[in-house]
Amino acid sequence: MPTSRLIQLFLRHPDYFIQEVSYSQPLSIQQIRKYQSILYWGTEPDAKYSCLSTNVHLSWSRELLNEFIAQWCWESISEHIIGRCIWYNNILNEYEEQIHWKALSNNQHIKWTIPLLEQYEHKLNWQTIPPYGSSSFEVTEELLSRFGHRLNMTLLSETGIWPWSPRSELQTKPAEKPIVSSWLDTIETFEDKWTWELPFLTLNWRHGLTSQQINHIIETICSNLLQKSKTP
Repeated sequence: MPTSRLIQLFLRHPDYFIQEVSYSQPLSIQQIRKYQSILYWGTEPDAKYSCLSTNVHLSWSRELLNEFIAQWCWESISEHIIGRCIWYNNILNEYEEQIHWKALSNNQHIKWTIPLLEQYEHKLNWQTIPPYGSSSFEVTEELLSRFGHRLNMTLLSETGIWPWSPRSELQTKPAEKPIVSSWLDTIETFEDKWTWELPFLTLNWRHGLTSQQINHIIETICSNLLQKSKTP
């Protein structure tokens, strides 16, 4: 079993492991509480896009947002999590002071309806509306009549869904990643050659492991690093 080798490997590269777990692991709220001082929240240098605040695998809820409201990177939450992982009526009002409105204007997961645009008309960054990659921004006469003077028409012509545009979704299969257990020898052989940073090195190290083994690895490494962080 590669469990012990993985633990030793990641203990040699703790920053990489903590950032990867922060970004990719469905950590429980109890685990976040326990290891909050060593996890990557997105406020660290070069961690804004690979951190807890962009982790789509967390169980996002009001409780989670509120408990760590001061730790989140709200720029990342605004662009990548709201609308995709958590959405309910008045969420934008509820976190109006925390939301990064320029980043929210780039959010391609929110269904930007006319009432929603009207409600936050003076907070949004209209130069990035519609968000690039948005598949739900439909151009209508009502939209143009109401917001034509604000919309970025160059961007709209490239990304908007016009009434005469063909509506097609590009289905792409995610690239398959190598099974870490079968590549561990290679990883360790060239360990000092890799760029131990996300997104340059992406290891699907959980493949083939049970949830108990995954949690054992996380708890072992995080407890070790947490203890070190408390040692003067």
